[in-house]
Amino acid sequence: WICGFFQNQNCELNLTQSLAKTNKAVFLCYNKHVKTKFFLFCMFFIFSLSYSRDYSQDFLPVRGVDLSFLSELEEKGVVFKDTAGKPIGDLISFLRDEGANCVRLRLWIENPANQDSHCTLAETKKMALRIKAAGMKFLLDFHFSYTWADPSNQLFPENKTWQEALAKYGGSGLPEPEKLKIFSEEVFEPYIRNVLEELNLQDTAPDIIQVGNEISNGFLHPLGRIDYGGENPFGNLGFLLARGIKTARECCPGAEIMLHLDCSSDLEKSEWWLANVTEQLMLYGIDFDSIGFSYYSVWHGQNLEQIGANLKEIIDEFKKPVYIVETAYPWTLDWNDNMNNIYGEKKQLIKKFPAGKNGQREYFEALCKMVAEFPGGYGRGVFWWEPDYISFPEAGFYSSMENLTWFDFDRIYNGTGAVFKRFR
Repeated sequence: WICGFFQNQNCELNLTQSLAKTNKAVFLCYNKHVKTKFFLFCMFFIFSLSYSRDYSQDFLPVRGVDLSFLSELEEKGVVFKDTAGKPIGDLISFLRDEGANCVRLRLWIENPANQDSHCTLAETKKMALRIKAAGMKFLLDFHFSYTWADPSNQLFPENKTWQEALAKYGGSGLPEPEKLKIFSEEVFEPYIRNVLEELNLQDTAPDIIQVGNEISNGFLHPLGRIDYGGENPFGNLGFLLARGIKTARECCPGAEIMLHLDCSSDLEKSEWWLANVTEQLMLYGIDFDSIGFSYYSVWHGQNLEQIGANLKEIIDEFKKPVYIVETAYPWTLDWNDNMNNIYGEKKQLIKKFPAGKNGQREYFEALCKMVAEFPGGYGRGVFWWEPDYISFPEAGFYSSMENLTWFDFDRIYNGTGAVFKRFR
């Protein structure tokens, strides 16, 4: 290859002529300037080899932040500041420059009776425009609820359309298969389609679509709950997931479909859930692309190495890329408002990462490194939840995770997000 390059430069490479005393190959170049080009080329070639990176162990394709509170905080007048105390103009662009390349937004099914609601479709559309304008990827997190959806809370939407459908097709127990099919066709699928078509119309289609949030116990209870002890525990959930995934693929064929679980510390439950859901989806000819897990030491234990071992087992068994799609860790155990914080005791922490700015940064780097080193490139990404979720008592905004953000109580950036720069 090198010889070919220099032949094009009218340079003859003669490796057969040797010097009697030195027995070394020599170059016969007829142009003084070509010699210079050859020297510079070789130096550049050697330099590039010396500084090549091993992306298999130092790269995360998706480096994400959940900024679902940002619109509400900006509406209340919060001003975030950089490490020098200067106001940050646009937090999305600022975090992009710190190494993030994807923003996650939760979407709630709004209740028209609640005029002060957030995480609505209208708000999501505005945020999506900002995300795309910043050149970042967009993860849309369908909660399929009017409020927080998690393993303990998968509450059915409050608005009239959904409640009428629940009364008509669900009642108080699990619906018959035909009733569930009608519910999906008349309410569930049209909702997903409308959301994604609205985003498509403004050229802000999600890059990743999360079908449900922490759905280890199902979603849209009682219709989509797991029927523990029943003959077909995953029947309803599998059907709704299949219909939801199918609709999402029809609207956004280029999007990655993620399923999100909370049970990163429970390998047996994760395997059981994924095996059953995969089996159910196969009945409908449907598949998903990746698995997102939550990991918080306060809920999932302080053994980070065990979490890594669990996710490697998941990768080996299901051959799907995995994410830590939610995580956070404290920069202090103090508080700034009267709301109880989720993290407030040393026993909730990983011993080698004490609460503090350095401890938070070292935890985040260790977690990113762990995911980046998963074999076969199956460690796809890490998301911080939420770097902006500060307390703002003067405007009546309180936070239970104010000490897990990337900003101190004066809203000054602590630098943790720059960890992402190592993995880009």
